[in-house]
Formats: sequence, C-alpha cells, structure tokens
Amino acid sequence: DEIIVSSEADARQIEQQHGPALSTITTICNYVDLDRFRPKPSVTKQRGALIFVGRLEDQKNPSSLLDALVGLDHVQLMIVGDGSLRVSLEKQASRLNLDVKFLGTIDNGKLPELLNRCEAFVFPSRYEGTPKALLEAMACGVPVIAARSPGITEVVTHDQTGYLCGISALEIRAAISTVLKDPALRDRLGRDGARYVK
Repeated sequence: DEIIVSSEADARQIEQQHGPALSTITTICNYVDLDRFRPKPSVTKQRGALIFVGRLEDQKNPSSLLDALVGLDHVQLMIVGDGSLRVSLEKQASRLNLDVKFLGTIDNGKLPELLNRCEAFVFPSRYEGTPKALLEAMACGVPVIAARSPGITEVVTHDQTGYLCGISALEIRAAISTVLKDPALRDRLGRDGARYVK
C-alpha cells in the first residue's frame, strides 16, 4: 500500500527499478535529537582532530580515509564504529604510522562530546541513504568533509553546509588539508551545517 524511504534518491531508485507511482512513495528523512546533538562552546577543540562515525565496511570507504592521512602533519583520527574491516584497518593504520584511535561502538549519548572536540567530521562513503551520523555531526556545528556520493549530496551543499570531495585518498586528503588550514571556512561550514539540520 505504501513505500517509505529516507531519501528522495531512494524514492527515485525504487521508481526506476520497480515502476510504482510516486504517490505510493513517502519520504521521511532521519531525525536528529537537537537537545543532545548541538554545538557546545564549552568543549575545547583539539587541533587537527578528525572523527569518522560509521560501520567499518567497504561502502563507507575507510581504507581510503586512512590512506588520505599520509603526509598530513598534526592530524589525529578517531574512528567510532565496528565492522568486518576493523582488523585490516588497524593493521593499515599501524603500517602507515598514523595517529588513529579505534573506539569501537560507543553509546550514542557520548557522541556529542566527541564530535564537539573535533575540527572536522570526515565521511568518505561510496553511497548512503540519509546518513544519520553525518546529520548528527552537522547538528553539533562540526564542519563536515564528505564524499560527493548518492545520499550525501542530498544533505551537503559544497562549500555551504559542508565540503564535498571525491572518494579517492588524494581527493580526501586535499579536502582535509583545505578545511583544516582555514579556520574561517570551518566556522562557516559548521554554523551553516547546524542551521540546515535544525
């Protein structure tokens, strides 16, 4: 009787693949608890601190993110989440001598504090639906660096509500470098991203 999806991209894909009339498809986007996920000016930002939140699977492109950190000075990455790639990613981070902390799965109530400590949220996924982790980071006023991928581009407008890049390590590295070197850009992206989510 009714198909419910979390993004317009999902609705279009279903229509293309299965041909139901759009009137039977309802889009209900993911929500964010703005009482919990919000900017916290009292939390001190850690210079060069980046955060990734998501499943450690190929869809999320975490291996390219680690490769992207090579050659970036004074950068630390916190990875929140677990998955089948965790062991290989830990080995990759060690082999590349990167400053990466694998935090595993943590309570959602602890995420706002972690997000607010970071200078940027990095989300290099190959594709998404409506990524809740991305919305939560934006709601906290954390500037987001995200892949120009299906699902993400419905949420992030380049150089307005976030900074978009390709999915290769080279493109991710260039985006991280640009955002970390420009405090005014980070402030603007964080402020406008939070306003968009609200």
